[in-house]
Amino acid sequence: EVAEIAPLFNHLFSVIESGSPELRRKALASCISICKAAPRAIRPVLQALVEKAAALLKSISDEQHMLCEALVAASTAAQNFEQQQTLLQNLLAPLVSQWGPLTQSLAAPGKLTNGLLGDRSELDAAHRLLLCFAACFRASTVPSRPDVIAAGGFATPGTDNC
Repeated sequence: EVAEIAPLFNHLFSVIESGSPELRRKALASCISICKAAPRAIRPVLQALVEKAAALLKSISDEQHMLCEALVAASTAAQNFEQQQTLLQNLLAPLVSQWGPLTQSLAAPGKLTNGLLGDRSELDAAHRLLLCFAACFRASTVPSRPDVIAAGGFATPGTDNC
């Protein structure tokens, strides 16, 4: 199972890089499904997947949210809080840095109206960022067992916040 995962993701990533928009979406949906369905198979190749996917985030725009969801689902498979935290910080940092200027720009009524009725570039960028944030939220599920929550860092060990 593990030996087959790396070549499969290499193929999917090559489709994401150079395929048509429809093929990219299908490949990304496959990545999400695999990350959610085969967490044990992903653990040994997780770092390589994250590095390749992070590079792809810069080259795709419309499907960034799907790649974010696959990455967060893959990081959840690791059940290692430090690794999850590092991945999410690295993944979200560039998105958050774009968010501040966009929200300030779009908060001006004239700019927002212009975005709705004319030049949609900033509004489209804000929409893509919101999709990424929603995908990260959707993929980051909290386990139901308190011992797994504590072991994975979803709760502070020794507290009653489970």
